[in-house]
Amino acid sequence: HTQHTRMEGNSGDGVRGEVSGWRVLAVQKGLGGGKEAILRTLVREVVTPEIPEPTTDESVAEGVSVLHNAITEGSGQSGFDLLFAVSRGGKVAAQLIQKGLWTGPTLLISALGTTMCCNKPGQAIVLAHGTEDGTNPIHRSVSSLSLFSDVACFIRSLHRVREDAETLGTKGLIELVEFDDNHSLQAINSATTFLDLLQRAHRLQKAAVAVQFHLKHGRETTPALAPEATTAPSAPAASKAVGPRYGGNPAARLALFGELTNKQTRIDS
Repeated sequence: HTQHTRMEGNSGDGVRGEVSGWRVLAVQKGLGGGKEAILRTLVREVVTPEIPEPTTDESVAEGVSVLHNAITEGSGQSGFDLLFAVSRGGKVAAQLIQKGLWTGPTLLISALGTTMCCNKPGQAIVLAHGTEDGTNPIHRSVSSLSLFSDVACFIRSLHRVREDAETLGTKGLIELVEFDDNHSLQAINSATTFLDLLQRAHRLQKAAVAVQFHLKHGRETTPALAPEATTAPSAPAASKAVGPRYGGNPAARLALFGELTNKQTRIDS
């Protein structure tokens, strides 16, 4: 069922011109391993508000409140173009998405909380995850029981990243990119690979805004997206325009949507 494709030819300069103007809202906790530094070389601005460690429901809620304030304040500065979360930061991103406080494109790296992130109609999400991730396994496995403190915790974990990408959300708006790597996902620590992930999020959002429009206006059906394909989508044509920003006004997020695929892509590192 999962489509396996390679990355060659997906880093077109045309999209980079748009990505380079982005303002990115990053969940502070979980960032590391050089990923924030690479991201800063590819976009205009990365904003990382100080939040508590997301270890309890209360601390997650506090983090959500801080980031929501940043989103609201950012609306006056043309908003943000991307929500970025790594590892445990995914738990905060999940609550922002589920509560409808963020509807723009999202890039998740080795993220926790993917079930809640993906289980939101109309949400565009790119997930980058390692097939050897022992901290947050990409697939369900009874052998993973040893990683958890009790059976109940293990049962709650059964809906894993690969299943989330394949079964949840709106078909055509969620893309899983797999790497032969562990939780640290050092395989993406290059400008070329990171840029490719940003471009994927940009392309998915072009479809998501149309779906969100239909959902907002109570349409029973959403626009049909392209069927599954065996190759990654090519980069859009060059454009001088900066992509749409996502702040407090959903009506301002309308755009044409392109043909997308709901595929899970494997990249050999």
